[in-house]
Amino acid sequence: MKRALDALLEATEEGEVIALDRVADALGDVTVGTAEVEAVLDALERAGRVVSAPEGGGASGGESSLAAVVTAARVLRAELGRAPTRAEVAARAGISDSQVAVALLLVRVMQR
Repeated sequence: MKRALDALLEATEEGEVIALDRVADALGDVTVGTAEVEAVLDALERAGRVVSAPEGGGASGGESSLAAVVTAARVLRAELGRAPTRAEVAARAGISDSQVAVALLLVRVMQR
């Protein structure tokens, strides 16, 4: 995760807007929880970057994927008795892993 954060900070300047798609791409396949996502977003903001969700959900369809991700995650949690992995949510929702990542990041930004 530190590698992803460092890459984002090196590739951007203070005051620059960073789209959620870019954050999700930087995180890649790393499994991150709520606390880790918060830490990345907080660090970016402390460094003067602005994290934003693209209007209309962006190329990865964050807003349109959000309902599918939430529904799939809730059903899987009940079935599995644990928090599902991003891959499990993606498979159940019928979307890509990166779309799940963007939807989850969108939730974090919306809660700020």
